[in-house]
Amino acid sequence: MTYSRAFVLAILVLGGVVILVLWQLVALNRAPLPRYDEVFFHNVTHQWMETGSYLLSIRPNLYPFEIAFYGPVYFWLQAGMMQALGHGIWEFRLLNAICGLLVLGLVFLFAQRLGVKKEYSLLGILFLLLDPTYSEILHSGRMDLVAVFLALLGIWVLQKHSQRGTALLLGALLFGVSLVTTPRIVFLLPWVLWEVYRNSAGKACMLRGASLLILFLPLGLWVLCKVGIVQYWEIMSHPIIAGHIGADLSVKKTFFRYAYQIPLVILWGASVLHFCWHALQRSRSMPSTLWGVHTSIVLFLLLVAERAPYTAMVMPLMLLVVLAFVNRLLTHKRKRSLRWLFRAISGLVVVQFAIVLGSFVVQLWGESAQWRARSEASFSLPSVDAKRIYSVPLYYHHIVAAGKEFRFADDPTETMPDRAMVLRNKPLQYGDWRDHFPVFTQTYNPVWEPVD
Repeated sequence: MTYSRAFVLAILVLGGVVILVLWQLVALNRAPLPRYDEVFFHNVTHQWMETGSYLLSIRPNLYPFEIAFYGPVYFWLQAGMMQALGHGIWEFRLLNAICGLLVLGLVFLFAQRLGVKKEYSLLGILFLLLDPTYSEILHSGRMDLVAVFLALLGIWVLQKHSQRGTALLLGALLFGVSLVTTPRIVFLLPWVLWEVYRNSAGKACMLRGASLLILFLPLGLWVLCKVGIVQYWEIMSHPIIAGHIGADLSVKKTFFRYAYQIPLVILWGASVLHFCWHALQRSRSMPSTLWGVHTSIVLFLLLVAERAPYTAMVMPLMLLVVLAFVNRLLTHKRKRSLRWLFRAISGLVVVQFAIVLGSFVVQLWGESAQWRARSEASFSLPSVDAKRIYSVPLYYHHIVAAGKEFRFADDPTETMPDRAMVLRNKPLQYGDWRDHFPVFTQTYNPVWEPVD
């Protein structure tokens, strides 16, 4: 029995995907080590479990209000995970990781609906598993990929069961729930609205109106019943929160946010030009759903400031349109007029894949070299009489597990004269190129230092 090249390639890539998925789960608590944001979210979740409020107790002077701007869904889901599995780093990161992996499955399904070959779709998933930005957010106790999963699942329901009125309402509800997971997911609204409009054609106006209402129903209930309209507006106008809205309108900070992703952005730009050309030609062979996808990508780039690796939220969409573009180009590669374009696009794909593969090898090398030292079990908090310990996010879980109160060591809003010592972390130094990669230098290496 002989197998085609495409089949062998698909089996090899699928094997790589399975191995990488298992590795991502095994190494979930090894890299990156705990950082500010996930300590922030863990504390708010813990506060809701203990008191029913959404206050940030580890830095109480930062926000003079409850952390209501995200919505409650993520904290509710995390509370359930923590009660079922525990409060450790791996357990707290698991929810976002599972949703991030499910997003990859949805990307595969969307790609199939766009006619992309399975082997190309699997290569796209492999790319995201290797990509340092997507992997970083995958290994973070954040809500970004939870919201992306809920929104994309809603879009999938809208597409898959477009003939059913209940599916229209369910898809709208899933997006509405994602909107009270993080408001940043609003960048997917153009795609959702396009699918609602497209799939409600010919149906009763009341059904279309109900689905549009349901899109914003969870947010409306949250604001009206919990926060209050005036207070919600004041919260969203807070300087720290408002600083996350609206990207810096420059070519570098809007489009080329990470230097290593330049080939991917160029490929996406080429796919936009390709799509616009066919739209002007009124070609019916171009899937109409790409209107919503491209518009959502542009909205993200204009709306979301890169204060964290938020680009991971839009990478599945970029990958989807690039896969559709490359797949379409390869089906026409025999045309002599397109050979130069095929070679250029193929070169960009190879370069981008080589970059992310090299980054992953370095990451794997660093994690392997520091495997045991990067486990939270490798360090135990020394006996301290103080009820409150000022430290860095790295030791948050150790301090809380010891029954102590954690506070940020570098919080400028606090002036506590009683903190004589601060628990900090001392990075390792090699004196070579490894000093430029946190995966080598950052490990549990505590040191008590006096207050500056």
